[in-house]
Amino acid sequence: MTQQPDNTDAVLGGQSLPNSLILGGIEGLRQRFKFASSNQKMALLTDTLNYDAAGIDLLIDLLNDAELEVRVTAYELLALIDSEKATNAIAQGIRLNPGDHIYHVYESAIEYNDNWLELITEFDFRAEYNPPKWLSSHFVRDQAEAEALKHHQKRAYSLDLKSFGGRHTYREFDLEQWVIDHLVYARQPQETPSDFSERLRIIFEATGQTALLEQLWQNFQSENFDIDRWFASLSFSGRLLDETYWEFEAKIVKGLEALQSDEQLGELWIEAAGRLAFVQEETVTEVRYVDATEFL
Repeated sequence: MTQQPDNTDAVLGGQSLPNSLILGGIEGLRQRFKFASSNQKMALLTDTLNYDAAGIDLLIDLLNDAELEVRVTAYELLALIDSEKATNAIAQGIRLNPGDHIYHVYESAIEYNDNWLELITEFDFRAEYNPPKWLSSHFVRDQAEAEALKHHQKRAYSLDLKSFGGRHTYREFDLEQWVIDHLVYARQPQETPSDFSERLRIIFEATGQTALLEQLWQNFQSENFDIDRWFASLSFSGRLLDETYWEFEAKIVKGLEALQSDEQLGELWIEAAGRLAFVQEETVTEVRYVDATEFL
């Protein structure tokens, strides 16, 4: 006698039911969730929307799943459904369990230490009287890191790098080598001669290097002008012979700002002074519910 499947039977990977019948419908979906990995659950979540009230019930159950990302996505899907039951189910917020990891983005605090400014990029003893400013919270580290970098790059335009002089004074940072490594005054990969010329023009104009700007303009009028050969002939590394370190730094910053080179300006700040925003990981120690609107 052939045994037929019951509506609560599950099919394990690599197995099939007698008569090749596979459990379907909402009960089949529930069983797949029961044996699925975290990634598999994430792929299955939107399938719940195909089952109306029964799908809502499953999403409500998943608000208590062991995996935080599953709970968060179940919450987000329920929030999209026009249903009193769904609305009531998420009224408390998103459940956090002991052992969950969440990530907070903070704006680095600034401290004066008699000689220069320093950035506070962690919660140490100094944070007790000069705490970093909270900016946002996230369930996913990559999203938190992206938000911190975005704020860091934006803030770099509003502060004076030369005021953060500790790393320069102790020779922990070599700006001239940084300029060479980052091709600030060199043609970058995949950059056309025309684009390179325009980038140099913007830098020279923004930093008041009128002699170089005039040379560039005069040579550019020539039909056979070779920007690479011309610039190589200058033996120009960026820093002038009579230029102080701080004048050189101010010039580089001004040039990058004129180019609106968020990425390079942000990298310069990280290496020369530190991060203007940072991510703090929190390990949850007790069950609590959080307002989803407070997380990005």
